[in-house]
Amino acid sequence: MENTFTYTARSALFPEKVVTFTLYDHHVSVAVGAPLEQVERALTGAEGEEAEAEAEVEETAQPAYALKPMGVSLLQKGTHPFSVADVDAQAGDGGLAVTTWVRAKGLRLMPLRFAWDEVDNPEGAERFAQEVRARKRGASYPGRFAGVMDYWASWLLLGGLVMALFWPRKRQEEEDEG
Repeated sequence: MENTFTYTARSALFPEKVVTFTLYDHHVSVAVGAPLEQVERALTGAEGEEAEAEAEVEETAQPAYALKPMGVSLLQKGTHPFSVADVDAQAGDGGLAVTTWVRAKGLRLMPLRFAWDEVDNPEGAERFAQEVRARKRGASYPGRFAGVMDYWASWLLLGGLVMALFWPRKRQEEEDEG
C-alpha cells in the first residue's frame, strides 16, 4: 500500500500491552495485542500470593485500554478500518490517547479509547498524533449528518422525546372516544 504510516503503541510499564495503528490513505486500522497470560488469568482466575501481588500492581498501573478478553475478541472481529476523520490522537508528557468511533449505519455508535500514561517511544507517539491530524484535515466526513445528529444516542433520545410527547395524546383521544 502507498502512503502507509504504522505506529505500535507499547506501554513503558507493561511492554506486553500493545496496540498497532496503521494509517493508509484516509483510514486507520487497529490491531490489539492481548497477552495470552492476561487472557488465561482472566479465564481461569489467578491463584496464590504471587498472582495477588501481580494483580495489585496491574490494578494500579493498568493502561486505560485494558479490555476484558471478550471485549478484545469483539474489537478484533467487529472493527474494520476506521475513517481517519473518526480518529483523535493526542500525545504529550510521554503518553498517548487515541479515540476512534465505531459507526453503524453511518452514525457514530460507540467510542473506543486507547490511552497510556507512558509509552516506550514518546517521539513516535507525537509523530503519529501529528500524522493523524494532518490526514484528518484532508479527509472527507464519513457521516450522514454533522454535529450532534451524527450519534445514535441523539436519535434514540429524539425518538424517546417524540414518543413521550405524542403517546399520551393518542391514549387520551382513545379514552375520549370510548
